[in-house]
Order: sequence, then structure tokens, then C-alpha cells
Amino acid sequence: MVLIGSLIAVIAIGTPVLFLRDDAADAAGDGSAAARDFVERNGGWFVPEGAETVSVTVERVIDGDTLHVRLFGGEELRVCLFGTSTSKLGEACADVATARLAGLAAGEVRLLADDRLEEDGGRALRYVFTPVGLSIDAILIDEGLPIAWRQDGAFRDALVAIEETARQAGRGCLWASSG
Repeated sequence: MVLIGSLIAVIAIGTPVLFLRDDAADAAGDGSAAARDFVERNGGWFVPEGAETVSVTVERVIDGDTLHVRLFGGEELRVCLFGTSTSKLGEACADVATARLAGLAAGEVRLLADDRLEEDGGRALRYVFTPVGLSIDAILIDEGLPIAWRQDGAFRDALVAIEETARQAGRGCLWASSG
């Protein structure tokens, strides 16, 4: 009886971790998030082959880099797009970035965890992909709406390179006049 009770406790405690951590680093085989990279095809950046993502329902878009989502089983989570840093509400480009994120993340998205799971403000950090696996982080940066997050993250180098290309091309709200 004690053994059964212990198993139930382990399952109950471990199940949310499965849905929140979604550790694609383990799926990469070496435990390192740096082993992943976008798959580039058809002019877009897609979720890495073999990466384990979690599909969630988007309840609402809060701003240009924050989503309120519902996980399988009903748990709610506030998610910050790991690879981006957008203007705060009321600042230049914030409304444009928020509207574009709302269009890209309508209904459902796929989340991919990295080594760091949460930011200082308590939001969960995840790379966000469309249902077909297209990187929303990369799309927004390529369109010149947010800047790439430079401190850490498995896709940091790729996203910074996408930002540099967008900046040089003068794309979007951020770079239109800086060409």
C-alpha cells in the first residue's frame, strides 16, 4: 500500500514537470540546449528535428513578447518568448509587435524549453513556434519588431544574426529609419 501511494505521489508531482519543462535538451541526447539549432527551409526557421515541443492553447496575448497559455490538463502559464525583447507597452513599436504576435499566435502554439526555464519576473521562458513548427521568435525579429535576446539561450546566435540582417535591410518598426 505504501508503494502504491508513493507511486501515485511521484506521478502527481512529476506530471506537471513533464508539461512545463519540455526538455528538448534531453531529446538532443547530450543534455545540452546548445546542441539544437533552427532548421532553415522555405525562407523560415523551424523547430529543430527531434525537439520535443508542447502544444498549448493561447488564451491571450499580453504584449509583444508575452502570452497567457493553457496547458494540456488546464494549467495556465504566462510565457515570455525566450529569444526576443520587445518594447514595453506605450513605447515605440510595442503596439505593432503585440498585434503581430497576436496574429502569429492565434489559437495554438508549440513551446520549447531551454536550460533556463523562468525569468526574474516569474514568466516562463520558452521558444514559441506555430503549430507547423515555424519560429515566432525568429519571424518577429526578422520583421524588425523586437530585438534579439543576447544574454543566453540555445538560439541566441541565430536570432542575433537574424536581427542584424533585419537591421541592415531597414525592416520593421525598429529599423525602418536606421538602414
